[in-house]
Amino acid sequence: MKIKTIAIHLKYSKNSHVFHNIKASVADILQDKDFCESGVIEAVTVIIMSSIEPILNSAKNTAAMYFNNQYRNETTVSKRAIGVIKYPDLLVDYACKARENVYDAVLNKNGIIDLGLAENTLCEDMILKKLNDIHSKIKIQHEDLYYFKNHGSDKFREAVSKFMTTFLHPINPIDKNNLITLSGVTSLLNIVAFGLAEENDYFLCLTPYYSRIRNDILDFARIQTYDVSIKETGPNGEIEYIVTYKKLEAAYLKAKEKGYSIKGIVVINPNNPTGRLLPKNEIEIIFQFAKSFDLHAIFDEIYGLSIFGTDAEPMSVLSMNIPQPTKTHVLWGFSKDLALSGFRCGVLYSQNDKLLSFMRKVSFYSGISMVVQNLLTRFIEDIDWFKNIYFPTLRERMSETYEMAVSQLESKGVTVYRSSGGFFIWANFCKFMKEDTFECEMELFKTFFEHKVFFCGGRISYSKEPGWFRIIFTRKMPILKVALERIEKVLELYG
Repeated sequence: MKIKTIAIHLKYSKNSHVFHNIKASVADILQDKDFCESGVIEAVTVIIMSSIEPILNSAKNTAAMYFNNQYRNETTVSKRAIGVIKYPDLLVDYACKARENVYDAVLNKNGIIDLGLAENTLCEDMILKKLNDIHSKIKIQHEDLYYFKNHGSDKFREAVSKFMTTFLHPINPIDKNNLITLSGVTSLLNIVAFGLAEENDYFLCLTPYYSRIRNDILDFARIQTYDVSIKETGPNGEIEYIVTYKKLEAAYLKAKEKGYSIKGIVVINPNNPTGRLLPKNEIEIIFQFAKSFDLHAIFDEIYGLSIFGTDAEPMSVLSMNIPQPTKTHVLWGFSKDLALSGFRCGVLYSQNDKLLSFMRKVSFYSGISMVVQNLLTRFIEDIDWFKNIYFPTLRERMSETYEMAVSQLESKGVTVYRSSGGFFIWANFCKFMKEDTFECEMELFKTFFEHKVFFCGGRISYSKEPGWFRIIFTRKMPILKVALERIEKVLELYG
């Protein structure tokens, strides 16, 4: 009687499906008519259930607590924040891992060599000496302790305007009142996008392009990117990237067919990750296209003075006739050309008065400290040092490391897209992959990382073909040579 009572309870309990499944299994095992009639099957099932029901209930309670905690964790922040947290950022994630175990020729020979983060250490000796000399002569003044113009002090913006006028060769001298200086080009691009477009509007981007452009305009401004492929294949199978009006127009019209609102185009020159310098005629095509469809054109020239090779010369849009002055905006910064990424200083040039007014209003969130502004003002005021010492030395060292690294890679069968700007070697490792897939590209990336050298695959730069990788070559020669040796060992595994 007791077993029947328990059986009835179990049949209709929250674990009833388990009871019936176990009973069916017991019946299959026993397969005896007498057992079935005598209630043995139910008895055995009850005994089994008596043992496992507490475990089942405990497991269910644990699972419920886990999911409730997950839900509570997600609802402690906004949906926007959850979206940012969940959006992949492989470059930053692995760069942080690499920073936890940094290679050192003496102290940590088994550390990771970072060829993924776009920083330039080639002129570190010169920059440190120059900055320390300046720093030793600067006294903090009482006004440095208090609030200031968040978009940049008059003195700092005046120094920046003279520096940009000297080295970017604009048609007209740059007016400091057209400049906004904030904590990095990333911060500026985010705010510019917010100021020029509405939530869920789109900016066109020429592929491949820097992986975090999408994050920069999406995380806060909630602006989307729409990819424009400019790749071509030459007569001998070589890859080329060429901007044409037809490609831009086709992408724009296709986006409009999908119902997207296109507000502008973002152009990186020199390109990141290919290092290609846009020639004058292609910049003019972009001008023409933007004017035809009444679009903003944002030119990111953060690598504008990081040029190497014998014939290459900087080509800023400011040196050209701009058909839409109020819809053309230029970004530059101290992180790349002057190798001061830790100082967090970016510059916007625009002739759009409303955008500039907006930028000044919101500059409270991203101002640069007066201590940094004062130091950088003195730094860039020495035009002769930059003209006669720094930039010639930078060009020479970049050319030397680039040629060494490219020659080494090509000798191992790696195809390199040769360029003259930025910190990048755009290299194709497709022949070392099992298949031409992004999954195999990721597998190769992880193998490189396991062998203590970090650089990113092309997928995160929105390359349309698997196998391309972006290698930062602006590292001191001894470190770069060790990194190339590690790359070679991986290629031997796949060769």
